[in-house]
Amino acid sequence: MLDETQLELLPERIAQRLKQVNDLALEKIGKRIKEIGEMKPSDVHRATQLMTYGNDFDEIVSQLSKISRKNEQDIYDIFETIAKEYSFQAEKLAKAKNTSFLPYEQNKQLKQFAEAMAKQTADTYRNMTNTIAFQKRDENGKQVLTSLSKTYQDVTDKAVTAVATGVEDYQSAMRKVIKDLADSGLRTKYQPLKGSAGKTVDYASGYSRRLDTAVRQNILWGVKECNQNISDMLGEELGADGYEISYHSNPRPSHAEMGGKQYAIGKARTVNGKYYPSFSNVENLLSDYGCLHYKFPIILGVSVPAYTDKELKAMKEQSKQKITFDGKEYTMYECKQMQRKLETAARHAKDRQIIAKASGDDTLRRLEQEKINAITHKYKQLSNASGLPSKVERISVSKYHRVRTLYEKTSHS
Repeated sequence: MLDETQLELLPERIAQRLKQVNDLALEKIGKRIKEIGEMKPSDVHRATQLMTYGNDFDEIVSQLSKISRKNEQDIYDIFETIAKEYSFQAEKLAKAKNTSFLPYEQNKQLKQFAEAMAKQTADTYRNMTNTIAFQKRDENGKQVLTSLSKTYQDVTDKAVTAVATGVEDYQSAMRKVIKDLADSGLRTKYQPLKGSAGKTVDYASGYSRRLDTAVRQNILWGVKECNQNISDMLGEELGADGYEISYHSNPRPSHAEMGGKQYAIGKARTVNGKYYPSFSNVENLLSDYGCLHYKFPIILGVSVPAYTDKELKAMKEQSKQKITFDGKEYTMYECKQMQRKLETAARHAKDRQIIAKASGDDTLRRLEQEKINAITHKYKQLSNASGLPSKVERISVSKYHRVRTLYEKTSHS
């Protein structure tokens, strides 16, 4: 079975491509803000020509369409990888039962099912990318989603107004606008739900997720659904009477016990002197959104578990260890959650640095660099203290380039 790291990496290339589109949108809007800011108040009538967003908008949509063709093919490849992995595991189970099992290349039913699950997830992806927007606060302070074209128009209007009224510091006047855009990023109103590919959420609801995050989570959930259904299908075909749950380190506390264990389908029972608890005890836990535990059909008393009881105990004890960081004590699970928050904070700061550069706000760009330096330093300290692997791909932003901070600029001048 694929381990936690392999599973999490499956949608990463897709997410990285979507981040590139996000960077492009921020850069285009930032450059437009800079162009308007360089105009004289007396020439403000010319700025109305810049309010035509067509070329920039078309480039963003074209880029999204271009990468979507690659992303959709990758989605099909991901589900084929999952189906092949389970076919390989099923062949070993069939051998243990001294029965035959068609390998993936010849298994028409398995191939059709994997393709159907891939199509469902690809259709969801397509709907997500058709509903991209930015999130901002309206006049009542409520978070609302605004289409890309409307956002572009609103930002241009504010920039033109700032020039026309002759504000003393144009960059300061536009700073909140570009920060809000960067913190929002391209978002989708498409909300993935358990047991389905997702459902549409109305723009007015204000609910949204960053596009790359939403797509990553939706693909992982689709893979999970694929796992559940293939396991049931193969288990029934091979006469399995139990399931083994995959193990991964530092799970959420309520899921820790089931990792790596074998369970009986139906009632708990003892086979060949070994007790197998009922799978019904943990079945609902596997359906928790974001759970990275997977099940695979087994034959009780025959299928050798991936880990011995001694190995499982040692690994679970290690996951229970606590560390002291910044004067507080944390579990390994809490450290992992802190890592995710720092990764998000780093990406947002890099986005702010990108749009600040494009808009010509060098001061903001260097201030954001200070934040980036502090966040990445803390991330490295936390990873080293906890022993958790750094997920560099989660922090990377394509158009980001490090610059000197205000302090470094001053001290070296």
